[in-house]
Amino acid sequence: MAKSATKSETKKKEVTETVEAALITEEKPSKTTHTVSENETLSEIATKYRLSLNRLLKLNELSSPDVAVGTQLVVE
Repeated sequence: MAKSATKSETKKKEVTETVEAALITEEKPSKTTHTVSENETLSEIATKYRLSLNRLLKLNELSSPDVAVGTQLVVE
């Protein structure tokens, strides 16, 4: 009986390790970004990606619509 328990424990350990490996290597969905160009407004960017201005601000943790040229914004 001890052998059976050992085989069962070994199999359980193999399954656990496989699941853990899968979780570690699971890719998170990549976020779409937009790089702010000269003379571009957040309102225009929000419209381009069908977002509200408030949603765009929240996604990027911004408190103001003022952003520098070259800033990368998450646009989902």
